[in-house]
Amino acid sequence: MILHKSCPRCGGDVMVDNDLYGTFLKCIQCSRSKHLQTESPIADLTRRRYPRLPGQDKEGPIAV
Repeated sequence: MILHKSCPRCGGDVMVDNDLYGTFLKCIQCSRSKHLQTESPIADLTRRRYPRLPGQDKEGPIAV
């Protein structure tokens, strides 16, 4: 789907698409991208494989 004149950076057209990591927006003119979903099945599998460091909060980034 294309959202016309929706980019906050340049005012260009934005494409809504999805991949293995979730749904994202990408501007056709300036290439700015933003993920809409914070979690995905791939992130869940990665978290199980690479556990967090001791003392790292459960909501933070994965320790790799």
